[in-house]
Amino acid sequence: MPLVIGFAVIIFIIFQSNVFELFSVIKRTDLRFFSCAVMSYIIINLVQAYRLKVILQGQGYGSISILKVFWIHMAGILISDATPGKSGYLSIAYFLKEDKNIRLSHGLHSVTYIYSVDFFIKALATSLAIVYLSLTLSIGIETVRAMLIVVAFGLFIAVLLFLVLYGVRPQQIESFLGRWTFGKRLLNMLQIFRESTLNTRSVLFLIIVLSLCSWFLWGICFYALGLSLGLPLPFLTFLFMQPLASLLTLVPITIGGLGFMEAGLTGIIILYGVSFERALAFALLTRVIEIIVNLSAGAKILFLRRKYLYSELPPNK
Repeated sequence: MPLVIGFAVIIFIIFQSNVFELFSVIKRTDLRFFSCAVMSYIIINLVQAYRLKVILQGQGYGSISILKVFWIHMAGILISDATPGKSGYLSIAYFLKEDKNIRLSHGLHSVTYIYSVDFFIKALATSLAIVYLSLTLSIGIETVRAMLIVVAFGLFIAVLLFLVLYGVRPQQIESFLGRWTFGKRLLNMLQIFRESTLNTRSVLFLIIVLSLCSWFLWGICFYALGLSLGLPLPFLTFLFMQPLASLLTLVPITIGGLGFMEAGLTGIIILYGVSFERALAFALLTRVIEIIVNLSAGAKILFLRRKYLYSELPPNK
């Protein structure tokens, strides 16, 4: 059903445009800049794979190669594209466990660590994006205020997640959850997460830097794609556009935010005076780039490189 809803939204948006003009715009895409956008997206995933490797190193898996981590990362990305709210990225923990040398809890810790940092940065970036949009567009103060309240709530959730997972163990939470069997299991899992975090706190700054680099590279990717379509927008606009689009991919109604991300990107670009067809072409080609790279790398590792992925890893010490 989520897939059907996503495609229905995409088809609805397409038929709101001049379809012939839309395909004419896509046909005239400058392949030089489009290739730059594709390469930027590949580099983004390499940076994110290195980020995962850094966290694994902090947990005693230092000799795993960046190439293996990249394949694992891309497999998780591909599955996340086929699940609501990008939740499929958690499958990375399963892939790491397949070799039986990386504990499931360590894999989950690595993914939640990345999710926590990413969510926090996206919330901050979205706040900056709202301010930027309010300064460059004629957006009412009430709209800006409402959007900032939503983002502030997201920041609160992110901070709370950090405190629960990575802070000092609150006695109130322990006594409350400890009353039930499920709660005790959850507490044990949180304790394992905290023990793993003690080994990875030293790399938190590097994880934040790599996450910011990933955001900057997304800005380059969007900017290159915009140039390929002749969009007259500055780099900063594309840079602040990305976190908004990224949050829309987390909408759990469709897989990977299909339809919602395209609608959101199209709406933002139209506000800058770009034609509906060019704005929609940008949104659709953004999805195409993700599909091309994710299928090429993710499907390869899932179906053709299984033995390579699950070759022996060093035991956890």
